[in-house]
Amino acid sequence: MKTSIQNLPRLARLVALALLTILNFPLSTFAQGTAFTYQGRFTDNGAPYTGNAEFQATLWSVASGGAALATNSPAGVVVAVTNGLFVLPLDFGASFPGANRWLQLDVRTVVGPFTPLTPRQQLTPTPYALTAGNLTGTVSATGLSGAYSGAVTFNNAGNSFTGSGAGLTSLNAGNLASGTVPDARLSANVSLLGPTIESAEITDGTIAAVDVNAASFNTTFWQVAGNAGTTAGAHFLGTTDNQPLEIKVNGLRALRLEPNTNGAPNLIGGSPRNFVGAGVVGATIAGGGATNYGGVAYTNSVLSDFGVVGGGRRNNIGVNARYSAIGGGQDNNIAANSTYATIAGGGFNDIGTNSSYSAIGGGFGNNIATNSTYATIAGGGFNDIGTNARYSAIGGGYDNNIAVNSFSATIAGGYLNDIATNSYYSAIGGGYDNNIAASSAHATIAGGYLNNIAASSLSPSIAGGGFNDIGINSHYSAIGGGGNNNIADSSSYATIAGGDGNKIGVNSTFSAIGGGAANTIADNAKYATIPGGYLNFATNSAFAAGSEAKAKHQGAFVWGDSTVADIASTSANSVTMRAAGGYRLFSNSGATAGVSLAANGTAWAVISDRNVKKDFASVDARGILEKLAAMPITQWHYQWEDAVATPHLGPMAQDFKAAFYPGRDDKSITTQEADGVALAAIQGLNQKVEAGSQRSEARIQSLETENAELKQIVNELKQLVGALADKVNGGAK
Repeated sequence: MKTSIQNLPRLARLVALALLTILNFPLSTFAQGTAFTYQGRFTDNGAPYTGNAEFQATLWSVASGGAALATNSPAGVVVAVTNGLFVLPLDFGASFPGANRWLQLDVRTVVGPFTPLTPRQQLTPTPYALTAGNLTGTVSATGLSGAYSGAVTFNNAGNSFTGSGAGLTSLNAGNLASGTVPDARLSANVSLLGPTIESAEITDGTIAAVDVNAASFNTTFWQVAGNAGTTAGAHFLGTTDNQPLEIKVNGLRALRLEPNTNGAPNLIGGSPRNFVGAGVVGATIAGGGATNYGGVAYTNSVLSDFGVVGGGRRNNIGVNARYSAIGGGQDNNIAANSTYATIAGGGFNDIGTNSSYSAIGGGFGNNIATNSTYATIAGGGFNDIGTNARYSAIGGGYDNNIAVNSFSATIAGGYLNDIATNSYYSAIGGGYDNNIAASSAHATIAGGYLNNIAASSLSPSIAGGGFNDIGINSHYSAIGGGGNNNIADSSSYATIAGGDGNKIGVNSTFSAIGGGAANTIADNAKYATIPGGYLNFATNSAFAAGSEAKAKHQGAFVWGDSTVADIASTSANSVTMRAAGGYRLFSNSGATAGVSLAANGTAWAVISDRNVKKDFASVDARGILEKLAAMPITQWHYQWEDAVATPHLGPMAQDFKAAFYPGRDDKSITTQEADGVALAAIQGLNQKVEAGSQRSEARIQSLETENAELKQIVNELKQLVGALADKVNGGAK
């Protein structure tokens, strides 16, 4: 329970050993009144107590239990205790009819509940000697001299001062020479119990004849049925001297008006136990408090100028807490020096010392601690703003806390949210069990549950979700939401937009995870990026996306499509992509120019549709062949390549463009350009080969004809030789 009653255990050890002493009121016929004094000794653990103590005294008919008969007027009296001794003025009115009476004292030395002192003290007979009921017989004129402090009621059977009354004898005007009613006001024929007062018998002007005239009586005396014809200011109920005015109900004070010389009276309503501190001006207690509510007495108190308690019980405004107010409720307290502070209601709410301009709207057990000026708790229960947490606010909820030196911090509501020490300008929007640790200034948790920002992180933020965490010294980092996401220590300017189970490692500044699940940026991985996906990994300045893409090398770019299998980089500053469905790369907005790689393909396809081409013209394939044949082809390395790298074969762009595309860019050769020249050269070569082939065919045909003719000649010669041989040999072969 939050309370400002710091010394209550100590009060419980206080013991009052009191000796009742009536200041020797003489048993004379002087009009003494009903006040008397109580003298006692006050000890703390056996040692005499010195200091101020506030006593509340009640009168009882039994030594224990029962109900209080009367309350001391005033209800609360602050007296000085010196070396344990004190003197307490008491006045219970006409509460001593002759029966036994016991005095109950309640005491406190600081603001808070009173502690009853036991046992009750039985009163000695001395007060009874002062009551009119003990005066019988004939009283001499000198025996009733002096002024009466209160009204005197004559209720004997007689009706005059002529000596004929059975209960009041030998009392004439001469016996009241110096009393409240002087001799001049009474004549021998004034009838106290008769139907009229004859105006001729009132002679001194204090009560004029017109005052009791039937025509003016309505505006001269206040009547129980109300008055008519009154003039505001001229006619009033009250006092004309510097004395309080009290209105009682059933014998107990219900309203007390205390004058002040500066024209700022105190108004004390409700229980007679309610009180305004000594020297306080302009204070108001509208009501509340109790002498016996369920066997317990309750007090409201104001100890500061112009303080207000609207009602309730055991509410208190402390010393020098000027212009502060408690609307009602129970056990609410505004401590010393907290000017302009407000507690609207509720119970056990507390505004600490020097917390001016602070406010608690209501609820239960809320606390604004010392030096937390302009702090606000709108309501809820057991919410707490710590010491030096100026300008901080808790909107409501339950068991939320803004700790010491966390000024200008805010918790909008929720349950078990906490902003720790020195986390100024930080905020928690609501949710459950969210935490901003010590020295994490400008930190924000918008809501969610079990989110945490660790110590010494400047301007981090968690937008919501649950179980998200930003580590120590991770300045300006952010988690947008989701669950179980973590930015580790010293990872400033890091971001996790959402998702689940994503992690940015230690010292991975300027890194980001867009979402997805179970993605990881390695320790010391500055500028790493994972836009989303699942089980992706990136290191320093790397990029990984898709599914199970592993950018393990610095500056690597890895795309993993949706295949549930690792695809990893093999070197730094490389691009690795898995697209099991193929690739398409377009170079214009209409997606009509570009290249593609088919699924399972190993070469790029360029767009070569006749329908997307124009300006057709024939080419001199033989001329292209001749130019290509004349072009130097060399072996070489690029300047950035090592000498041991595999050499390249090909022309220079300048030679190529001069031969085939004069006037164009001479720093590069596209594959389409090289392919077109090669194809044209092949056609030229084919034409050359075809022409040679045709000449060869003609020659062959000519030779074949000649060969056939020679064969025929040979055959003919063979036949001729044979015929000649037959003739030479006589026909023999």
